[in-house]
Amino acid sequence: MKSTAIRTTQQTVRVRVTTNDCLWQMLARTNHVISKLRHKELRRFGINMNDAIVLFTALRLKKLATPANISRQLFWEPHTVSEQLSGMVKKGLVKKIRDLERPNLVRVEVTEKGIQAYQKSAKRKLTREIMAVLSEDEQLQLWALMAKIRKKALSKLDLHITEPFPPDDPDQLR
Repeated sequence: MKSTAIRTTQQTVRVRVTTNDCLWQMLARTNHVISKLRHKELRRFGINMNDAIVLFTALRLKKLATPANISRQLFWEPHTVSEQLSGMVKKGLVKKIRDLERPNLVRVEVTEKGIQAYQKSAKRKLTREIMAVLSEDEQLQLWALMAKIRKKALSKLDLHITEPFPPDDPDQLR
């Protein structure tokens, strides 16, 4: 791409803009805009995006829903999951249950209120409408490209996730 000179009050600074830089900006800003729309959509149901993703993850993991497993699935730090779950317990969306067989293990159970909030949020009207601008083939191409980028980012973090979600291959969901 090209180099641009920006004149500040003190000096001229050369800013090099590469395709990689622009792709990163495009990805980050697109995510930000869609996240704002999703947040607005979820506000109507009394939850936020983090509540929705934890509800989805806990429901998907079923009996394996523990703070540690949720942390691994979402690539969140354990203390972040702990804080998120504490807030969700206060809202009545989840309960933390001690495992009877392993007393040091805490399971996350979605409450009836949490299930109702998830069901309302699962419609994902705005995000589905946005993604529908891509044909099915384009969606699959984007999926493959995003999986490739995620794989590289995980390797840079030295994270070796055997079964990431969503999976690298969309056929695994069928």
